Amino acid sequence: MLHRLLTRILLEVRATSKLKKAQGLADIAHNIPGEMERGVPTTEILARVRQRAERIGAGEVIDGYIRSATSPGTNMRMVRLRDLEAGDDG
Repeated sequence: MLHRLLTRILLEVRATSKLKKAQGLADIAHNIPGEMERGVPTTEILARVRQRAERIGAGEVIDGYIRSATSPGTNMRMVRLRDLEAGDDG
């Protein structure tokens, strides 16, 4: 499930032309691989991901990504991070 979540976030980073959005998503996700490697429980990793997302105003969006990652076969459609894109020059 964490692999699917990370894939989802990386797809969003690749698809955006907004630097602020890409930086926000990277901030949310960059610790996932290391935490997985150290054997941190999935529930704890998700709690940390949600905490980082809330800090930058992307909690609802990340919750949607988590829901899509926990439901195999769900269409991982692009969701705009309006809060992160607001006022971004590129």
